[in-house]
Amino acid sequence: MKAKNNLAPDTKALSYRVNTSAVGKDERSDTIWAPRVVWGLEHVEITATQAMEAEVAGKAAANPRAAAKTFLAELLADGPVAKTEIDEAAKANCISVRRAKAELGVVAKKTGMQGGWTWQLPEQPTPRRPTADD
Repeated sequence: MKAKNNLAPDTKALSYRVNTSAVGKDERSDTIWAPRVVWGLEHVEITATQAMEAEVAGKAAANPRAAAKTFLAELLADGPVAKTEIDEAAKANCISVRRAKAELGVVAKKTGMQGGWTWQLPEQPTPRRPTADD
């Protein structure tokens, strides 16, 4: 969001979050992860002054559990994600995902003897199409 602007028309700020993305492999074929900004689709309905005051006061989000569930669901939407990546992204966004994991029914899986853990959303049953017998 803009803090000061006297030369251009006022515009609303966009929401964003910091995520991580695979950017390559190292010499041991381990995946290299890097941070990236993911822009939201909704405009932020808060002024720069309100945002700075909230930061100084240390105010948390209005509903941190809902925010954590949304964060985790979006992070896992494209499939399994390494637990280390989830921890880094959650820490960067000051989010605790422990309860969100339980409420979303997130499945944790070990990726081999040398691999770490991954989290993924539970598989959703495919809807049954009506038949002539219905």
